Amino acid sequence: MTKTLVLSAPDTRLGKARHCKSFEQILATGIGPDYAIYRHLAEQITTGCRLVLICNDKGKRAEGTLSEIARSGEARNGVQRYNIRISGLTRVPFVPESLNRCGVSLR
Repeated sequence: MTKTLVLSAPDTRLGKARHCKSFEQILATGIGPDYAIYRHLAEQITTGCRLVLICNDKGKRAEGTLSEIARSGEARNGVQRYNIRISGLTRVPFVPESLNRCGVSLR
């Protein structure tokens, strides 16, 4: 069974974290920049898997397919950051998701 990668794009953190991009920016460009993803999760992610972009605080959700994952540096806590390229990203009805402290989950 293929995994689903869930990424948060919380509008409330914009301006507070230099790596955050808004839900609308990611939806428009198909690029989620600098997501900190723990190694045990990154090892399970494959291109072509389903991807959910979520903004729990504003009730927004979009789904697409992971087309590329590329290292982009390291967070201050040592967690690897990745640029995520998403194809076919389209809005869907909102369903909340649980995320880890980096705003990521894999299910």
